[in-house]
Order: sequence, then C-alpha cells, then structure tokens
Amino acid sequence: MIMIYKAACKYFGLEVEKRIEDFLPEPEVPEIVIDDVEGRQQEIIHNTVQQVYPINRDDFNTREIAMVPQEVRGKFFDDLRKNYPVRREFQNTQVILADSVQRMADSEKIAEKLAGIGFKI
Repeated sequence: MIMIYKAACKYFGLEVEKRIEDFLPEPEVPEIVIDDVEGRQQEIIHNTVQQVYPINRDDFNTREIAMVPQEVRGKFFDDLRKNYPVRREFQNTQVILADSVQRMADSEKIAEKLAGIGFKI
C-alpha cells in the first residue's frame, strides 16, 4: 500500500507526506522490560518473542487443518487467513534489559540475538 502511495505521489509530482507508520495500528507491545535473570538465554529470548508473536497459536491452527475433514480444509484455511490477528514486527518493540540482566555474563549475547531478530534494544 505504501509503495502505491509513494508511486502515485511521484507520478503526480506530489510530496510524500505519509509514512507506513501512519497507516498501521500502534504495536500491542511497544516495550518489554526483561528483569528476570532466571532461566537460560534461550528461555529469555523465547519468552520475549512470545510476548509479541505467540507463534504457538499459528502452529496449532496450521496443524488443525489436517484434522478437519478434507472438504472443509480450504474454507478453514481461508478463515484463518481472513481472521488473522494484526501483528506488528519485532522492530516496533523496544526491549529494555534491567540492570540485573545486564550484569549477566551472557547479557550481550541476549541483546545481540534479540537485535538480530529485529527488536530495538
């Protein structure tokens, strides 16, 4: 949508005044504070991701397709697509590492990995 808007502005010689953020809803989770030093690095990353994108829901729904009768699978899948919840990308969420987490030996690795998948640190 934003590409069409920008192309139309360019074609008609208009200044681009809108950004993609102007068309999207605010992120449900704009900020996550990680203050729990319990658990392994993998658990901390998993729990952070789950707050923004509960992938288990998508996994469950996709696997459920195989459990519905063959003749309704297409409609079932189409309904999943039509009713898919709005989800913002990780880059729209700021992750703050509390002092206790920053003192962890592998805190830099945690921050690096979260940034690597798109979170703002």
